[in-house]
Amino acid sequence: MSEEMGEIFYAMKEAGKERRRKNRKNGLEKVEKKGLRYTVHNDGAHIVIAGRIDYWPGTGLFKDRITGKRGRGVKKLMKHITDEYNQ
Repeated sequence: MSEEMGEIFYAMKEAGKERRRKNRKNGLEKVEKKGLRYTVHNDGAHIVIAGRIDYWPGTGLFKDRITGKRGRGVKKLMKHITDEYNQ
């Protein structure tokens, strides 16, 4: 691999780390703003919402332990929570 390609891959890796760092911050802010009960694990890499939903804000993945529903993105997570709790 050429030195230039190595630099490109390194820059992409660093950009991904920064994106996940921002996602962790923004995802937690949205959960707090919604007023949800949650616990933080692994320095913010994993959040458990209401003892029922596992959420990884860095990647946006969420899984509902009860319904088995999975999805990606904080917007979809908020919609899922709204739909589940307003039935």
